[in-house]
Amino acid sequence: RPGQREALEATLDGKDTLVMLPTGAGKSLLYVLPAAMRAARDEPGLTVVVSPLLSLLRDQLRRCDELGVDADAWHSAADPARLERVARDLNPPRDEGGPGLRLLFVTPEAFAGAAKLREALARRAADGSLVSVAVDEAHCVAQWGHDFRPAYLALASTREALMPDVPIAALTATATPEVERAAFDALGLRRARSVVVRRPVNRPNLRYEVVRREALETAASFPAPDAARSDRSESES
Repeated sequence: RPGQREALEATLDGKDTLVMLPTGAGKSLLYVLPAAMRAARDEPGLTVVVSPLLSLLRDQLRRCDELGVDADAWHSAADPARLERVARDLNPPRDEGGPGLRLLFVTPEAFAGAAKLREALARRAADGSLVSVAVDEAHCVAQWGHDFRPAYLALASTREALMPDVPIAALTATATPEVERAAFDALGLRRARSVVVRRPVNRPNLRYEVVRREALETAASFPAPDAARSDRSESES
């Protein structure tokens, strides 16, 4: 679809990418497809996807399962045994094959504050096993970061401290200048080594219609044509 190829090529080239595509344009393909490609070539490569909502995260996991892409999640609601399993999976270094997982979905709070996860990701970034980070719904950096999701504002410092050379793909359907500035600043995107992919957010299958309230009130005072015909037929019979 329009914009996908350009964004995919930038991601595979290891560039920071800000992708602003309309809802339904296939932004999740931009991290699922590279993960599937690396798995098909038996190349090490883990992508971390920062996702703001647990419901969205679970939906993404189901989709990965349907596509046969090894994926898991790390968040505060996860069972401790599951987190231990993920931590073990992140242990193998690149020269031993690297993590078995291809995609790891995390909340911003886990990415910024879970010590065991941070340590594991720092090791995998150092040996090249962590190949990219995707921030889904990146407009939340502008809309939520200063209010009730301050962890969004820690993403840039987390990247700088743990994985400075790992490229970031910021994905959003909200293509305003404010969101673009916030994404570059809050995520620490490198302007000299970044690509911005922007497509119109208008969706041709949707339309808006404005009707004056007075027109609705006038129409409501008259019976509908079908109802009027029905009344006449009953009176004539």
